[in-house]
Amino acid sequence: MLIEKALYICRENPNDISISFLQRRLILGYSVALKLMDGLIENGWIIKDIDESQIRYRLR
Repeated sequence: MLIEKALYICRENPNDISISFLQRRLILGYSVALKLMDGLIENGWIIKDIDESQIRYRLR
């Protein structure tokens, strides 16, 4: 259920996907938001891009 909410929120705001974004929108602690993001990446719903010193997340 939490993953479904996270995917819905990410689809609403595809340009603002981040761990802190999930943390704010779903009212989660940082470690829970980090685990949630890891789960989204592992299941292939979110792609993690690393550009120089910046990490960006985007929908698949």
